[in-house]
Amino acid sequence: MKIFTLNIICLLLMTGTVSAQKNRPIDISPKLGVNFNDFIIDESSSVISLARMGWNLGADINYGYRLQAKGGVHFYRLGTGIERNDANGSTTERVITSQFKFPLGASYKVWNVDYFNLWVQSQLVVNLTTRMIQTEAETQNEIYPRSGFSGRVGVGMDISRIIIEFNYERSFTNMIKQSFDAQSKIINLSLGFKF
Repeated sequence: MKIFTLNIICLLLMTGTVSAQKNRPIDISPKLGVNFNDFIIDESSSVISLARMGWNLGADINYGYRLQAKGGVHFYRLGTGIERNDANGSTTERVITSQFKFPLGASYKVWNVDYFNLWVQSQLVVNLTTRMIQTEAETQNEIYPRSGFSGRVGVGMDISRIIIEFNYERSFTNMIKQSFDAQSKIINLSLGFKF
């Protein structure tokens, strides 16, 4: 977490240098958001996913004018629950996951008027899972993959320097490998500020 905080501070310090170079189409955007994570589980399984709210914090770097290259680093705290059904009835378990996400892709401004921009984006995301807690106990490393990939699509708007962004993300790799396999789907709403 200390390394992540140091990276964010370095990015913010660099914004003064970037802002001074008006001829370069670069902007840095710190963002804070909430997310809802849900597992995608085979319907034949006796396990049901329960979506829960989490939070995320990070920053994006954009390069370009109308068509932009986008990259970033974000820390996500994902909350999910699973309900197991067996002969003894049903039990509910809470699953909390901590991940660093590194999205890389492009966005396109579909509407660009003075202080208002409306844009769409598509990104490939590299996920590094640092911790998973299941029913108050930390899950063993072999039960969940430490790294994986996901795809993200989204829409956003800039109102002057304020950014509002809505994304849908779906993992290509499993987040859990137990008696069942589970991929993840995330809905995320973020608020940011453009430097």
